[in-house]
This record gives sequence, C-alpha cells and structure tokens, in this order.
Amino acid sequence: MTTFGQLSWILCSLTTIILFASIKRWRYLLVKPSFAFLIAFHLQLQWPGTIQANWIEEFVADQWDYFWLVHVFPLATLAVSALTMRGKAEETFARVTGNLGQHPLRVEGGILLLSLIVAATVGWYLGEVALSATGLWQAFEDPMNYEDARAESLKLLTNPALRYAFEWIATIFGPLLTVLCVFRCVTIYRSGNRVMLAPYLLLIGCVLVAVSLYGAKGPAAKVLLVAFFFLYSRRGFPLNPIQLALIAVLVLSLPVMIVMVHTDTAFTMQNVIDAYGIVFDRAFGRNILSGVWAVDYAQREGYFGISGIPKLAVMVGTTPVDIFEKIGFYYRPNDVTISPNSSFVFSHYACFGLASILPSILLTVLLDLVMLVYTRIRGSMLLAAVSVCSIGSLKFAESMFTTTLITGGVLIAPFVSWFMDVWAGSVRHTIGNRKGGMVKAQ
Repeated sequence: MTTFGQLSWILCSLTTIILFASIKRWRYLLVKPSFAFLIAFHLQLQWPGTIQANWIEEFVADQWDYFWLVHVFPLATLAVSALTMRGKAEETFARVTGNLGQHPLRVEGGILLLSLIVAATVGWYLGEVALSATGLWQAFEDPMNYEDARAESLKLLTNPALRYAFEWIATIFGPLLTVLCVFRCVTIYRSGNRVMLAPYLLLIGCVLVAVSLYGAKGPAAKVLLVAFFFLYSRRGFPLNPIQLALIAVLVLSLPVMIVMVHTDTAFTMQNVIDAYGIVFDRAFGRNILSGVWAVDYAQREGYFGISGIPKLAVMVGTTPVDIFEKIGFYYRPNDVTISPNSSFVFSHYACFGLASILPSILLTVLLDLVMLVYTRIRGSMLLAAVSVCSIGSLKFAESMFTTTLITGGVLIAPFVSWFMDVWAGSVRHTIGNRKGGMVKAQ
C-alpha cells in the first residue's frame, strides 16, 4: 500500500473514532446541523474515498489535493464544530428529549395548515402536469420508459415558483407534516385509542405519495428518515447498531420498491438484495465519483471561478456554469442521461482550488446558527424543526451549499416552524377564549 493509501486509512479511522467518541460523550452534538453533515460526509465520501484510495491515486492528477478535501477537511471541521455553540446544542437537546407538555390544539393547528399547503401545492402541480404524465404513475404504468417519463415530468414544470414550491413540499412542508402526524400517533397510541391513528397514518401515506409524484426515489426516503430521526431523538439517540441498521433498511425500502417496479423485476429475495445494492451504490458510489471528477477536472482544465457558483455568479453579473454537468460530459461524453453531483466541498475546490477549504469549514460551522431560531420554537414544532433541519443537512454531502441551504430547506425549515408555532398558538388561544366565553354565557 502506498503512502497515500496508508494515510487515507489512518485519517479515516481516526475520524471514525473521534466521531463515535464525541457522540457517545456529548450526545447533544447530534442536534447540530454541522455535525449531521459531517456524519454524512464521513459515510458517503470519506470512507468510500479510503476504500478506493488506490484507484483515486492513479486517476487524479494530484491526489494530495483530494486527500486534503476528503480527510483533512472533515477532521478540522469536526474539531471546530465540537467546540462551538455547545451551550445552544445542549439546551436544544434537553428540550427535544424532555417533557414537551404540548397542547393537542397546537399540534392539530400545525397539521391543518401544513395539510392545506401540501394539498394546494400538489393541486397546482397536477394542474400543470397530468397525473398520467408523472414519473410515479409511469413507474407502474410503463416501467421501461420510467426514466424518460420522470425527466419529462420535470421539464413540464416551466414555472419557477411551482418548481420551488414543489421542492419545498419534499424538503420542508411534507417532512414537517409527517413529524407532527407521527407525534400525534405516538400520543394516541399511548392513550390506547388506536382507532384515531387512521387519519394520521393516511396523511403520512399521502405525503409519501406527494413527494414521490415526479418519480424520484430520494424524497420519500428522506421523509421516512425525518420521522425516524424524530422518534430516535425522543429516546435520546441511543447508540444501538441493530436498531440503526433496521432503520436504514426501512428507510431505503421505498426507493428499493420504486427501483423494482420501474425495472419490472419480480419480488424475490435475491432481486430485493440486488435492488438494495443499486440504491446503496446511488448513495455511496456515484457521489464519490463526481467528487473525484471535480478535483481531477479542475487540475487538468483549470478552475471555474465564481461562475461555478450560480447564485453568486448572477449577483456579480457573470454567466453561471453548471460545473457538474460540464464535468460529467467531460468524462462520460456519450451518456446523455448523466447528472452527477457532489458535496459543495468539491464544487468549491473546482471553483477556487485548495484555498476553498477554509471558507468551506466556516460555512459548515455557520450552519449551527439555526439553533438560535430553535430557542424561539416550542413543543412539537421544535421537534419537527430539528428533525427536518438535521436530515436536510445530510444533503450538503451531495449538493452545492446554496442549493441545500435554500431548496433543501435547512435555512427555511426553522423559520417556517417558528411561524407555525406562533400561528398554532394563536389558534389555540382563540379557541380557548371562545370556549371560555361560551361557558360564561351559559
């Protein structure tokens, strides 16, 4: 094994040890968005990069730049994240795992408003895209043309406002609604009135269908992951490997089912295992490949500069460039369906070189400022905000920073939760006053 390979294994193993020790010692770190991202980066990029170190060393022009990005960056950021905003993280953790004392009307008010938002957006979407033209419908109706139907259904969304609204259903409103429904399910289950579980379970099912309409496999899995994060957080994040493995299997079950349906595969044990392999490769294989391409391309062809960050490019009057699309066609010129993507850590490198590590560390740590908004949110809406924001932060390991921050809901979800909490509280107060007035009148 070469020096590059040996050092890769040493630093990756060291990161694993520090991550595990930090979580075991300071469980409250798990409510920090920066920490959630680092866990995803470690699992999706650092470990695959270590396992494939020999290939990377041969492929990349200068493998040591890649080494800094995939090994030094997470270690340095982990050290900073573990030492900053600890008080806010501990306070949030105590509130999330403690006694909420939530009035049912506050939860029901949030569920009502979120349901209306989801229903209105889905209605708007189906007004632009016929149900029979959606990727989800075609997955069952015409499995062999599923990929084309999925791409076409996205092209039909010509209205930018509708695009954002529908994406926010999958990343913000749908997951928030799911957490509140799960919260009510837990409360009802403990009360023994199991019949009342039905409407909330139905709502969760509707959310899963809504976020999967255009045929993507990831959104439904994310909604389930948000729900499991909520349940796990209420128990204080116990480190049980068997439970975590079971959660992973359950979360990936919907993407696996979609894969098997659109490939018209029989539901046998071997085929299910193969489908899990496809989904696993999508999460851990293609992501690292895009990152390796970004590093190698920048070294061979030059850096993109600010044009590689679309939102900043528009602000300064520069023509934006879809760097991962350009890089993808550079390495796979005959693959017309290729849509590579990777973490902002690699896109920043492709734009500005190795000097981008320091801004990337700073941006990661600044994610934890959303905990200042957490202090304003109460009860179930706090649980929803933390769950959605933490799971949303995982996307930073496979997407550009501004994309995940805005479209992914990491910045917006806490403020939506804060508004929902205030609104639901006012509804409860209004209803309480009316009931009090009726009692006095009698």
